[in-house]
Amino acid sequence: MSDNRINILEAAKSETLAGNYNKAIKCINKLLSKNSNDIDALILNGNVFELRVFARELENIDDDAVNDMMIARECYNKVLALNSNNIRALHDLAQNYKNTDEIDKSILKYKELINIITSMPSRDADIQEELEDAIAELAELVKS
Repeated sequence: MSDNRINILEAAKSETLAGNYNKAIKCINKLLSKNSNDIDALILNGNVFELRVFARELENIDDDAVNDMMIARECYNKVLALNSNNIRALHDLAQNYKNTDEIDKSILKYKELINIITSMPSRDADIQEELEDAIAELAELVKS
C-alpha cells in the first residue's frame, strides 16, 4: 500500500501541476476513501481546492470558489485536529484566511505557527525558512 499510496499522491501532484484539478481530486479521494485521516492527502486536497480557485478568473469569485476555499479550510482543520502542531496545515490555513480576507484569523494562525516553530528544540533549514516566511507574512498582515 505504501508504494501505491506514494504513486497516487505523485499522480495527484502531477495532475494538479497540469491544471487537471478534478483528476487530482479523484486521485486524492481514492486515498481518503481508504484512510480519511491521511495527513498528506488531506493537505494536498486542500491545496488542490485552493489552486482551483486561483486558476479561475479572480474577478469571478462565485459560490463554487467560496465552496472550494471552505473545503480547503476543512482539510487543514482536520489535519490540525489530528496533529495540532502540523506546520504545513497551520501555514496553509493561515494563507487560506489571508486569501479570504479574514486577516485577524490569519494573524492568529501565523502567530500560532511561529510559536510552534520557535518552541522546537532544533530546526532544519526547511523549518527555519518556514519560520522566516511566517514572520514576513505576519509583518505584512499587521502593516495592512
